[in-house]
Amino acid sequence: MSERKLKIWFNQYKDPDTSGDKGKITPEGYQKLCESLGYSMDGIEALVLTWKLESKDMGTITYEGWENGLKKMCVSDAKELKQKIDYTVAVFSSDVASYRSFYRSVFNFLKLESQRTADVEVRQLLVGGCLIERMIHTPPYLVSCVLVFHCNRK
Repeated sequence: MSERKLKIWFNQYKDPDTSGDKGKITPEGYQKLCESLGYSMDGIEALVLTWKLESKDMGTITYEGWENGLKKMCVSDAKELKQKIDYTVAVFSSDVASYRSFYRSVFNFLKLESQRTADVEVRQLLVGGCLIERMIHTPPYLVSCVLVFHCNRK
């Protein structure tokens, strides 16, 4: 995809009030992007999109992350982006390394920089939003064990 097309696409979601050469997509623009792709903000796809676009802060995407992420995925339009994100979510059950990388990035979003681990409430959200969706074909007793483990850790 050409640099010009990347910028035009990015500018559809960019916050006009952001500073810097190329600005950034803020949570409002990110929500608009998710909606244009047909994703719910509380679904795993929205988290995968943030991860694939190399976001450092939840719901905020820099132009560099946008450019790098789209190029790594070999994406040139919204339809291809949706296909790549959907495919990534679909293969999590068989691609443990990819899922581990995703889980760690989301976990890092959810904890404060000064914290070694995230708060119990935050871990519950992460487990509920990421692990449960991935464990759809996992025996219920195992899902319960994972929830108890994550939610009882201090």
